[in-house]
Amino acid sequence: MTPLTLCMIVKFPPIQGGVSQQSYWLAHNLARAGHRIHVVTNALEAASDYRMFLPAAERRHLEGEYPGGGFVRLHASDEAGLAGNYIPYANPYVSKLAALARDVVREHACDLIWAAYLEPYGVAAALASKLTGVPYAVRHAGSDIAGLAQLPARQNLYLDVFRHASLVITAPFLRPTLERAGVPHAHMFAVPLAAYASAGFQPDGPALDVEALLDECAGERGPWPRPTRRFDPALPTIGVYGKVSEYKGMFEVVAALGELAAAGRRFNLLTLVGAHGPGPAALQQAVLRAGIAESTYALPFLPHWMVPRFIRTCTAVCFLENRFPIAIHTPQVGFEVLACGRCLIVSEEVRAKTQRRADLVDGAHALVVDDPTDVAQVRRALTRVIDDPVGAQRIGVRGREFVAGRFTAPDVSAVVTRLRRTIEEAKAMSLEGLQQTLSELYADPALRAALATDETALRGRDLDARERAAVLELARRLMPQVERFGQMLVHKRLDYFLELFGATAPHLRSHEAAVRERFAREFDFRWRPPAEDVAYFGEFLRRLLVAPWPAHLRDLVRYDECLWRAETADDAAAPPFERLLDMRIAEPPGLGATVLTPEDRVALAPGVVVERFDHPVHRLVAQGPGAPVEPAATVIAFTPRRGATAARAHVMNEELVRLATAAGDGRLVAALLDEAAARHAERPAEAVRHAALQALQLLGERHVLVRGSLRHSR
Repeated sequence: MTPLTLCMIVKFPPIQGGVSQQSYWLAHNLARAGHRIHVVTNALEAASDYRMFLPAAERRHLEGEYPGGGFVRLHASDEAGLAGNYIPYANPYVSKLAALARDVVREHACDLIWAAYLEPYGVAAALASKLTGVPYAVRHAGSDIAGLAQLPARQNLYLDVFRHASLVITAPFLRPTLERAGVPHAHMFAVPLAAYASAGFQPDGPALDVEALLDECAGERGPWPRPTRRFDPALPTIGVYGKVSEYKGMFEVVAALGELAAAGRRFNLLTLVGAHGPGPAALQQAVLRAGIAESTYALPFLPHWMVPRFIRTCTAVCFLENRFPIAIHTPQVGFEVLACGRCLIVSEEVRAKTQRRADLVDGAHALVVDDPTDVAQVRRALTRVIDDPVGAQRIGVRGREFVAGRFTAPDVSAVVTRLRRTIEEAKAMSLEGLQQTLSELYADPALRAALATDETALRGRDLDARERAAVLELARRLMPQVERFGQMLVHKRLDYFLELFGATAPHLRSHEAAVRERFAREFDFRWRPPAEDVAYFGEFLRRLLVAPWPAHLRDLVRYDECLWRAETADDAAAPPFERLLDMRIAEPPGLGATVLTPEDRVALAPGVVVERFDHPVHRLVAQGPGAPVEPAATVIAFTPRRGATAARAHVMNEELVRLATAAGDGRLVAALLDEAAARHAERPAEAVRHAALQALQLLGERHVLVRGSLRHSR
């Protein structure tokens, strides 16, 4: 198959950060698969605060040539000779990137422009697309859509960047919000994590030569002093990496290590937090105040492919993000540490955002700190690592088992398939004017068939004889393209629904041709609000999934519907982007370490969906198609995301269901405990009350219950 030629306007090394990291791996993974990637970036102009240090031996990794003809080539902007040539002057990143992309697209006949991050890359892509006629895809991150896109003076521009894109890379839970903002639902796509994967995050592999690296980056370390004591790899090494911020727990780690050093403990603190700007400077001052400068080895930002070496140099790595103001932010740092088999010291807030978070057990797979702003809690976790590094190593091994399967081999097949389809659709969209005047031709196969043989099909419409003749001639001449485009619409629509019904879809793939044929025959293209669309497709699946289809698939359909209801309930009545403003506030915490007492009042959390199933649908979701299935009554509570990235499903036993539903709009815990004791009168009352209190605590931590009374708070 012909390889794709892409122009990617993106953050890229040596710019640091998550978007740069994922753009890098996506570009190289596509090239490994045989595709030709031209990266257009302003990365070489990045200010020192946001720039990583590239050791001489690592610079060759920016570009790459791969077997099969795939490659990554860098086209970098520069500012030489331009400063001050117009007033008021500002570095014209959008103009430079758009101009560079225009030339690259035309010279290399690029099939599609890919942009990652709205400013300046998405805006530059929209401009380059307009100038060249080549379609573009735009990917947003959490910070630009919840920050930049909220600025009133620029919001309409950013919305237009989304609306005019042939493809918008977004998370599934944001689709209803973007659709209300005018982005066609069929233009949205979620990139599988495997497309961004790096095979480097493994327990085995080289560590950093810290002393050699400190020698090479001497001029890039900013104000950080170099310790006179050489780095001793035999000592326990505590690592922190990422951008410095008050929300990352780094200052508390430094303070806690200062107390441990004062108590006589020896260790290394290895930081990968950058060397310039106010954040690193503030952290350096904290190190000096804590008296651990001679134990601290500060590195500038390093390229993403060197991060596994950094992690493997550490005994434990701290990732204590807390109170983070952009709640849709889903950091990958913790998974990277776990994948490298090192002990992770992690905040409860980050653990709570993790799928299967109940399986990430404190003391077994990681060390969990409930409140990282409490230095004493951080100190206890660090003490455990420094006093027992062998025990920390065992935790790292079990942590690796927790993420087994998440860090899969790179796979860009789904991205390539979607990009090919997008490119084909963009070519067909030269019929856009025809679509507006002959829209029924696309949606009505019967009308197309009638027009091919009988012009009387147009009678009764508001057309005179000349207009009828023109429509007939145009329709007949372009009928093959119209048929092709009509089929594209059907396939796009079905793919959109299958992405929404993510639990059910894998079980339909072995019969995909039959599903598509039935869908094409029955589907109508009338516009419906998203909630009605989901109900419409759910009904279609229920009509389809009758004998001989297995009965458990109908349960999976309901599972997907409940998950969607829980994910979108908060957005249903909100105008475009209003909910995103709310999401800048951190997710209301579960009860966490705050213990319920009989004097407290609890209520069923708003938006919780409790549903009964005839089959263990949670196991079907985890195991996928082909697993043996036996009927087993199952109750699941679906909790709204409340600022997290997706709704969550919690398996409930009957006692948990009774406790949750009895809480209603607000009940005293003591009353719920008394009712539980009465239900189980054959057992010791105090034992039942204790068990019920623990169960209420668990429901609170899972966001099924909230503290207080909704009746009184309205």
